[in-house]
Amino acid sequence: MSVDKNKKVEEYSRKIKRLDTWISTSAENGLFKVQTEVTMPKIAEKLRNATKHIESDPPNFPECDYELNTAASLYFDAIHETKLSWRLRNVYAVHHFIYLVFLLMLVFVFYNNFHIDSVLQNNFAIPKLAVDAAAWGVVGAVLRGFWGLWNSVNDRSYRNAWFIWFISLPFIGGILGTLVYLVITAGLIIISTDPEANNITNGVVNPTVVIVSSAFAGFNWEWAIKQVERLKVGNP
Repeated sequence: MSVDKNKKVEEYSRKIKRLDTWISTSAENGLFKVQTEVTMPKIAEKLRNATKHIESDPPNFPECDYELNTAASLYFDAIHETKLSWRLRNVYAVHHFIYLVFLLMLVFVFYNNFHIDSVLQNNFAIPKLAVDAAAWGVVGAVLRGFWGLWNSVNDRSYRNAWFIWFISLPFIGGILGTLVYLVITAGLIIISTDPEANNITNGVVNPTVVIVSSAFAGFNWEWAIKQVERLKVGNP
């Protein structure tokens, strides 16, 4: 088989896999229960035929195209048979978008109207920078939520099972932002690429470094966990 033909086979295989993801995701979200005009076996049969055509020797690209287009058409027919309210919730995840916007507004309101940083500092002796770190960790997590939501909706791979993940975003972001603040103030990690540079100069923490690092920790959980793991005994 020629190189061009191999690439074409891989391209069609990705299309089949992507459409299969659409179908399984929609089935998990209840598409084939809220409407009965189009059934899952009917679409699965088209995908199976497409797979057979692409795996034949030689591959039958026109027939594979036909089966894929038919399967996609059936899928969209099934989606359009549902109510708008179902699509907004299970395809476009509008409720999560509203929730993320609400979180951003909540952070803004608490800072500008209730001055939560000053309240916690005066009543509980919590450093203002620690509150800022937690807040920016939440903002970073919300940004991660927006990014993840856009990707999943754009690729039609959003699953209702992710509900807890979205609800947990502000808590995880706030905790990671605070942890990174504690690590930086303890002088145990250096964010700068300059080995001579330090985040703490004469005992004074650079607020910008803390805020940026906390926001990034809220967005990139994996990075934040790695920084915390560096506190283990024996790590450089």
